[in-house]
Amino acid sequence: MVPADGSGRATAIPITGSVFSAEWSSDGRALIASRASPGARSEIVGYRPGVDSAARTLVSGPFLTQYATLSPDGRWLAYSGNETGQDQVYVRPFPATDDGKWQVSPAGGIEPVWAHSGRELFFRATSGDLVSVEMTLDGAGAPRFSAPRPLFRIALDENADGRHYQVMPDDQHFILLHSIGGSKRDLMVVENFVEELKRKVPR
Repeated sequence: MVPADGSGRATAIPITGSVFSAEWSSDGRALIASRASPGARSEIVGYRPGVDSAARTLVSGPFLTQYATLSPDGRWLAYSGNETGQDQVYVRPFPATDDGKWQVSPAGGIEPVWAHSGRELFFRATSGDLVSVEMTLDGAGAPRFSAPRPLFRIALDENADGRHYQVMPDDQHFILLHSIGGSKRDLMVVENFVEELKRKVPR
């Protein structure tokens, strides 16, 4: 961890192993990461600088968990996992993730992203649509989710690692890693590039 302006020394974050995604909370007080684990297929861990001396396991088991993200108020952890044999989106309280678990996607889902309002959760449905669900709290403070509302069909570049989309601050627009013309990628080697550039670009 290092200041964005490059000043100061880098500080090591105590999250070891094969980390394949990581995301800071909106207030910068917690880092949530997904990593491979020797004792489980994967796990979600959290680390709060100045609070935790080591990363703490939040979700773990013999199944794949990924795309973990915290709600804007830092109270809820959303992620996707395939513990039922199909990818589904779940929400747990944070940091006490063992105090509850709610399945958000009724028929499969992956890659949840919170709206900046904190009252809405987006995810990719198995239909290929990006969908939205509204979250409310009942009298006991437990979350309740509406039926998914399809927003639009998306074709993403599945060869790209990490999160494939993000919601803009107005919660009305999105940035997507879109696949164009298939997913084939070519590597081109150009020898004597500088000389070739000088020849083709007149001064």
